Amino acid sequence: MPEIGAVLNFGRSVFSFPIGFYAVPLGAKIGFQNAWIIWAMLDVLFFLPLIPLVWKGEKWRAALGTPTFHSDL
Repeated sequence: MPEIGAVLNFGRSVFSFPIGFYAVPLGAKIGFQNAWIIWAMLDVLFFLPLIPLVWKGEKWRAALGTPTFHSDL
């Protein structure tokens, strides 16, 4: 399942990049505990769709068949 690892790493890199710009000002404004709770909730929210992908992904790929959009490569 190397595809799942690629999806997770891409999601982590895209999601974690802006945190450095917004985490400290948000923490200073609403308190660091509340800011970290918000970041944790966003993290769970964005990664919840991966659960069905891991669970049913093989069945979905089999049902969709071989992709044809890159057959000329």
